[in-house]
Amino acid sequence: MFDSDCKSQNHIICSEDNECVCKKNYIKIGLSCRPLIGSFCKKNEDCFPENSVCVDHKCKCKEYFVPKSYERCEPTYFHSKCNSRDELCQEAQFFSCTNDGKCFCPPNHIVSNDKCLPLLNEHCVENEECLIDFSSCVNNQCQCRPEYAAQDNNLCLPTRLNYKCKFDEDCSKIHNSKCSEFKGCICRKNYYQLTETICSPSIGGPCASNMDCTVENSFCIKNSCKFLYKSCHLDEDCVNIKFSKCSSNNECICEPNYLASTDKTSCLPLIGGECELDEDCVTENSNCYSRKCQCKKYFVPNVIDGKNECERRLPCSNHIDCALTQNFLCSDDKVCACRKNHHEFNNKTFCTPIINEECSTDKDCRFDNFHCFNFTCQCKPNYFAVSDTQCEIEQSVVHCSDNIDCGDPWHAECSINNYCVCKSNNRLINKATCYPLLGGPCWKDDQCSLPNSVCIDYRCKCQSGFKAVATNLCIPAQ
Repeated sequence: MFDSDCKSQNHIICSEDNECVCKKNYIKIGLSCRPLIGSFCKKNEDCFPENSVCVDHKCKCKEYFVPKSYERCEPTYFHSKCNSRDELCQEAQFFSCTNDGKCFCPPNHIVSNDKCLPLLNEHCVENEECLIDFSSCVNNQCQCRPEYAAQDNNLCLPTRLNYKCKFDEDCSKIHNSKCSEFKGCICRKNYYQLTETICSPSIGGPCASNMDCTVENSFCIKNSCKFLYKSCHLDEDCVNIKFSKCSSNNECICEPNYLASTDKTSCLPLIGGECELDEDCVTENSNCYSRKCQCKKYFVPNVIDGKNECERRLPCSNHIDCALTQNFLCSDDKVCACRKNHHEFNNKTFCTPIINEECSTDKDCRFDNFHCFNFTCQCKPNYFAVSDTQCEIEQSVVHCSDNIDCGDPWHAECSINNYCVCKSNNRLINKATCYPLLGGPCWKDDQCSLPNSVCIDYRCKCQSGFKAVATNLCIPAQ
């Protein structure tokens, strides 16, 4: 896709992921993109922030208002009337009474809760006085928190990857990064995280010299980082061959759900692998749907003779028809589906119990770092359950003292052991983000991370034309 493919609306461009998105410093409202503070405009009505106007074709805060962020203009005066002889302004902790009878704050202060409170680099006594996001009171002065850097007097921008952001512009202190859908700074496409503060070109990424290509044994050839050979000692050595890892033979090989290309320079997606076009998917009877290779209608994934294949799933009339497949029952839709509290495992045609469900041997508990203990599936020693299907080593789990420390309260909470855990019917997407499975709470479609699922009546459900056969799988309706 090109920018011209997105020309039906103003201020929309084609992103690196081939999606029509708003330009830098514009926000999507309905079907249009509206400018934030500092962006191009034609008339006052174009500007999104409340109390902003269009001046010299740029959105700016109105008189007596100052920007608190790209999207907010805050007042610098108090609405009460005053005169120069009374003490109303001083009593209300405002600076002075002007000739037109308004109580005004000192420079670099804004009104909040009928008080003048400071922007960055102004005097303060306690943290609550500092209104700028990610700022605090240090040595009686409002300053950005560690890992954030000041821009002007009204913004604290992250200086490290994975720290919080709202817009791509918030990540401008980290070259070649952007704000992800999970509202954290990440490296842009064709770049990878070299350190907490550096995004370096991946194999195939743009470069100007060999110095730009930081992956071992890679060089800048025709302005693109390329490998001369693919030896490795650790998985990290293969990070720039997308979807690969280091084998016991010290060679980069493709991860599960991917197949090496003929020239062994890339990994091609099998079922469950990421894709952009149907042609990307190499498994017969599969196509690309919601950016994942999936079996076509009336087909389901299975491993046959050691290969990922798509095979037909037969309908059923009673539970006996499903008896040959472990933990399957005949659903109300008359298709073999997982029993309650069992999940379709690894895109294969069998189901495995979630945490605390019955088992007889370790083989019954198939999720990573599970084992069978006292006849129920539990995390292995030194591991901790962060969702119904995930156990993480305790040292890597996010610590908390209250639910608010775990981010989104719809999907995560603070456990009695003071670890952030996903609520029921949710799974861990990254170290600090939980997204819902089928039946989990949601308020927008992109929170429903399972293929072929959407948000309906604030719950993740299979979209039209698909049916649920497990809490974590939707298949084409027969």
